[in-house]
Amino acid sequence: MLIEAPRRTDDGVTIVITPDGAEPIRTSVPVAGGLLLDTTVDPVVPAALLPAMHRDEALRATGGISPRLRAGAGQFQRILMSWDRHLFGEKALLRMARIEAAERRTVERGEDGRGTACFFTAGADSFHSVITNRDRLDALIHVRGFGTPPDGTPLSAMIEERLRDAARLLGLPLIEPELREDAGEIEAALAGRLPTLVTLHDLRGDLHSHSDWSDGVHAARGHGGVGPASSVARTRS
Repeated sequence: MLIEAPRRTDDGVTIVITPDGAEPIRTSVPVAGGLLLDTTVDPVVPAALLPAMHRDEALRATGGISPRLRAGAGQFQRILMSWDRHLFGEKALLRMARIEAAERRTVERGEDGRGTACFFTAGADSFHSVITNRDRLDALIHVRGFGTPPDGTPLSAMIEERLRDAARLLGLPLIEPELREDAGEIEAALAGRLPTLVTLHDLRGDLHSHSDWSDGVHAARGHGGVGPASSVARTRS
């Protein structure tokens, strides 16, 4: 099975996988025009491994594969094969696929002027990713988990402040969700130029709020209690 590096087209990005003795399979994915495209074969390897294992074919590539990806591909296949044997027993469908491609020299950190970041929720998995790759990282990208309370609530503010504390303890700048615009924020973090965002704790007054006199939920007399819970010192209905 032969894989090729992704190519940018009018429709987005196209990858081509050619099974042995068969016609090429082309898959196009819509992608925003401003996003950077990995022009190596690395992104195609995970997509092609499973069909190569199912067809019992070696995986060949038109370009070199990163050493880390090549080293991890064997373990990835062994995990898939263990699930396959558990589900189907003697009728297991997958076989170990050989990777017949040269190793590509990887770009050293900072060599191309770009930084490396890791998605970070402050959960156990993201901490593991950060700690095991700490020497390779220049920044953390804050991602809100599914269990995060709605924005603007005291609990959400507390969670996000603790997440920032965790980033400080790890010694890495944190790219907040509001800054993720693909506008050089990783490079800004690398240079120490990330802006400071306004948080709930910066608010000192709320000049417009609704009570149960109209379409609000709480009584007007209860609005004064918002201050201590959310750092807002003054409210006005």
